[in-house]
Amino acid sequence: VARLLYIGIVGDTGRFLFNNTTPHTLEIASELLKFPFNHNDELNQLAEKEPSILPFQGYVLQNFQLNDKGFCKVIITSDVLETFDIAPNEASLFVNTIADIKGLKIWLFAVDEGEEIRCRIRSKGIVINDVASDFGGGGHPNASGVSVDSWETFEHLANALNKKL
Repeated sequence: VARLLYIGIVGDTGRFLFNNTTPHTLEIASELLKFPFNHNDELNQLAEKEPSILPFQGYVLQNFQLNDKGFCKVIITSDVLETFDIAPNEASLFVNTIADIKGLKIWLFAVDEGEEIRCRIRSKGIVINDVASDFGGGGHPNASGVSVDSWETFEHLANALNKKL
């Protein structure tokens, strides 16, 4: 149980990088580490991806669209999914691939899932769940999501997020 709680805390705090990491969070994690499990092995497993999907990560790193205000979007069409033989849920694992870009403030990672376009929205300290809510989605202040029915609606979402900056 301690192992699972620890993994949940690590995942939900983005490895203790997100603003939901408080002294209390760290105290609880510290207590959980007193139990007999190998936290290094667990952390390593959290980041593992199948080698067959890693070329897709290269695609993401070569095809993001970043503006001078710190807004970035990544568009994953069905053609891209097909080219890399990757499922939409696998593609979504790469939402934070671009998180380390200098100057990045808000990013939008959109994956065509056929009937809808699933958009994952992330930010560094800027509340974005209000915009997600305006488009029928929701989530945390810095990590939200919404599904839209067209690339046109996606562009409206992107514009609304860009205006936050």
